[in-house]
Amino acid sequence: MRKKITISLLIGTDIILMYLALSLSLWIRNGMIFQFQYLKNIAFHFSIIYCCWILYLYLLDGYEIPTIIKKIQLISNLTIFLCLANLTGIAYFYLYASARITPKTILFLNSFSFCIFLALFRYGVYFLSKNFKEKIIYIGLDKNLLELPLETISKTGYEIVTVFNPDQIKTAELEEWLTKIPTLTADISKLKAQIEKEHIHIVVLAPKIRECPEMVQKIYSDLPPCLHYISFDHFYETLTKKILLSSINKIWFLENISSHKEKFPAFIKRSMDILLASLGLVVTIVLLPLIALSIKMNSRGTIFYSQKRIGKDSKVFILHKFRTMRFNAEENGPQWTIPNDSRVTIVGKVLRKFYLDELPQFFNVLKGDLSMVGPRPERPEFVEQLKNKIAFYEIRHLAKPGLTGWAQVNYPASSTIEETKEKFCYDLYYLKNRSLLLDINILLKTFQTILS
Repeated sequence: MRKKITISLLIGTDIILMYLALSLSLWIRNGMIFQFQYLKNIAFHFSIIYCCWILYLYLLDGYEIPTIIKKIQLISNLTIFLCLANLTGIAYFYLYASARITPKTILFLNSFSFCIFLALFRYGVYFLSKNFKEKIIYIGLDKNLLELPLETISKTGYEIVTVFNPDQIKTAELEEWLTKIPTLTADISKLKAQIEKEHIHIVVLAPKIRECPEMVQKIYSDLPPCLHYISFDHFYETLTKKILLSSINKIWFLENISSHKEKFPAFIKRSMDILLASLGLVVTIVLLPLIALSIKMNSRGTIFYSQKRIGKDSKVFILHKFRTMRFNAEENGPQWTIPNDSRVTIVGKVLRKFYLDELPQFFNVLKGDLSMVGPRPERPEFVEQLKNKIAFYEIRHLAKPGLTGWAQVNYPASSTIEETKEKFCYDLYYLKNRSLLLDINILLKTFQTILS
C-alpha cells in the first residue's frame, strides 16, 4: 500500500512539474501576455501529450520504488525521454492539424525545462529516501541470506531491523552477516514488541519456515495479521529483478513457467517484431556499404558470419552477424568469447562497441527465428555443456529467443559458467514476468545501453 501511495505521489508531482514547465515555457516565449482561449487550447493539447510522457517515465523506471540515482543512468534516461517527448509532440501536432497551433518552440522549452525540474526533484527524493528506509524483520536463518548482501538491501531502500533466529543457527558462513544485524532467539513476544515499537510493516520469511508448522502457528497466532508477510524468494526477486537459482525446483517450474500465459496476444508481439525489424533493416541497408568495406579492408574473409543457434522448442536456426573476428577464428572448434579476445579485429571491436555487428539479425527477426525481445539464443555446442551444469537451463527454449533480452540489459556478456548462471537468473525473471510493457522496457533499456 505504501509503495502505491509513493508512486501516486511521484506521478502527481511529475504532472505538476509538467505544467510548471509549460508555464515557464509560455512566459519565455510570449512574455506575460496571454489570451484565455489560447491558454485553454494549449493546456488541452499538452495534457494529451503529458499522458504519453507519464508512460515514457514509467517505462524508463521513473517510478521504481525506492528511487535509485545513478548519474549516467539518469542522464541516459532523460536523453531518451527528451527524444521521445519531442517526437511525440511533433507527431501529435502534425497529425492534429485542426489544432491550428504549431508550438515547436514551446514544446522544446517545455520538455527541456521539465527534464531539469525532474532531475532536481529525483535527486531530492533520493537524498530524502536515504534517511527514510523501509524497515523489515527477517524470520528464520539460512545460507540464502548470503545471496542478498546488506549493501544491496540498503541501497534499494530497505533496512533489516532484526533477524528472528528461533533455531539459534550459527554457521561460519553467516557469522559475519549476524554481527551486523541484531538477532532475537526463541522469544517471539519480544519480536512483536519490536515490530510495534519500530512501526514495521514488512516481514520476510526464510524458505524453511514453511516446512515448520510450529513456527507458522506461532507467527499466525502471536504476530499482527495486518503485516505484509512475503517469502525470501519474492523479496529477492523484487530487489534484484532476477530469480534466485537455489529456489528453482519442479514445483516452481509448474507454478510459474510451464502453464504461463502471455499477458498480451502473440500477434501483437509479432506485429511489433515485424515493424521494428523492418525499420532496423532500413538502417542496416544504409550502413551496409560502409561496414562491408571496413570489414574487407581490415581482414580477409566474408562480410557476414553465420552460425547455428538454438531457438524456441530447441529448434536449430542460422543466425547472421557482421563478422568481427579474424578469418578461421574457430579452426580449433567453438570457444567462449573472452574480454580483450585476440581473435576480434580492430573493426570488429568498433562494431561490437556500438552493437553494429548485430544488425543482420533484423533479418532473423523478420523471418521469425528471433523476436525483438527474449532470452538470447545460445550455440548448440554450449547448450550441451550448460544444460548439464545449470539446472533447468532448457527452460529458456520455451520462449522465442530475442535480439535483446532482460539478461542483456542487466548483466555484461558472459564468458564463464558462473556468469552464464547469473544471466540465466535474469532469463527466468523474464520468462515468469513477460508482458508487453516489460518488452518495451527492455527495448528502451537497450537503447539506453547503446547511448551510454
